[in-house]
Amino acid sequence: MINKLYFIIIFFFVSCSEIDENEVESSAEDLIDWTSIDLTNDFVVGNFDEKGINKTKLQAELDNISDFFRSDLYSLGVLYKGKLIIENYYSGNADSRRPIWSITKSVLSSGYGHLIYNNQLLNTETPLSLFYSLDTAEKSSINIGNLLMMNSGVGDNLGYVSKSDPIQYILSEPLTFSPGTWWAYTSAGTHLLSDIMTKATGQTTKDYLDKHILNPIGIYNYDWESIKEVHNGGFGINFRLLDMLRFGQFYLQKGKSGNKQILSQEWVDISTQGLVNFNAERGYGFLWWIDKQGDDITYSARGYSGQFIVVNPKRALVICVSSRTRNNNFDYLNGIDSFIKQLINSFDIVQ
Repeated sequence: MINKLYFIIIFFFVSCSEIDENEVESSAEDLIDWTSIDLTNDFVVGNFDEKGINKTKLQAELDNISDFFRSDLYSLGVLYKGKLIIENYYSGNADSRRPIWSITKSVLSSGYGHLIYNNQLLNTETPLSLFYSLDTAEKSSINIGNLLMMNSGVGDNLGYVSKSDPIQYILSEPLTFSPGTWWAYTSAGTHLLSDIMTKATGQTTKDYLDKHILNPIGIYNYDWESIKEVHNGGFGINFRLLDMLRFGQFYLQKGKSGNKQILSQEWVDISTQGLVNFNAERGYGFLWWIDKQGDDITYSARGYSGQFIVVNPKRALVICVSSRTRNNNFDYLNGIDSFIKQLINSFDIVQ
């Protein structure tokens, strides 16, 4: 009797031990290192039951997308801790490429990080006069950093897109303020950055970014409008939703794909901090928008008509929106902005 009881007890503990090991193995398979995903691979698909997701709140936010917003949404994507939690298409499908408008600027910024940290450009203080003959001393004082922070004084005259010589047109326009003394949004200024990249590398902006940034993170087939043989630095890229998610995750991973450091971590950190501060909560980096709630910082790339790549490092979260609001409708944009903030709060802080 004692031997039989002993056998039963031993069998019980061995069985429990085997179950526990299987559970550990299963859990380990579900975990991925979201700081170094190989972005050339497909994303691992997660679900609302992932640890750290407020499932009820998240579902409620998605259910509450009003017809007003839904009619203009193309797509919505969310990565949390490296897993694809949401990939919703309201128009088109995963192969649909949509204009990302001024998100183009943030993509261009990554190219400058590569240029500078690979010694193809001195630094952000490199003056425009190294590349152009300028007609005033004030213009000659503009540097690369001024263009990246949008405090150069170059005006936002979009007329350059239709001129026979867009670069000369931009350079001949009077400055709207002295460089470094103010901040003003300008697509003309970032078009100069595209031209300078071409001059500095001897390659088109797209070719340079394809080789050094975009292809290494799995972004291959996309369109980029060019104007007089210079890719439009203000806007002009068409991405798929998954391309937008890859680029956001690339920045969340501090410029890495897998174990390869493609873009300097230092550049990512500098670019996404408030180099120009509008107030205690809003600022601008190197062609990235910055939002602060205490030490909870969210940075984003934004484009006309409701395009967003939003990164919240504390939550290991990337949210992307592609839409088509007509005439840049501010009610729609404010609504989407509020919706994104509510989505962010559906995910727990992980660090």
